[in-house]
Amino acid sequence: MRRSGSHKRQLSYPKPFQWDHSMDYSPNGKRIIFSRFGRRSGNFVMRSEGSRTHRLKGCGRGTDMVYSPNGHKLAWTGASGSDGQGTTFTDIFTSTKCCVDPFQVTHYGDQPEDQASWASGPNWQPLVSAGTRTR
Repeated sequence: MRRSGSHKRQLSYPKPFQWDHSMDYSPNGKRIIFSRFGRRSGNFVMRSEGSRTHRLKGCGRGTDMVYSPNGHKLAWTGASGSDGQGTTFTDIFTSTKCCVDPFQVTHYGDQPEDQASWASGPNWQPLVSAGTRTR
């Protein structure tokens, strides 16, 4: 799409009863990561012009995937447990950009049932350590 908003082009092509969402550009602008729901749900990556779409297998059924500022890692919301009554708890996970060796960052699903909560919408932010002055 041009800056004026003209020349729009569809990049992803979900099948009937599927929908794509939570897209994020890689920091260098060469790739787009997104989640697909419906039949054959999963997480996918494609080139920014829409070619070479492929599934990321190690991230499970995570959603809200985002690239780290340097593009080497991913963060996403993923299922981490259930209360046994149909409620699924979600937490934030990180991994390499190929979804190898995921790491659970938050542990909301590990809380006692009356304190359990959900995490969503991961976002990479600079860390400020104690004693660091900000302007």
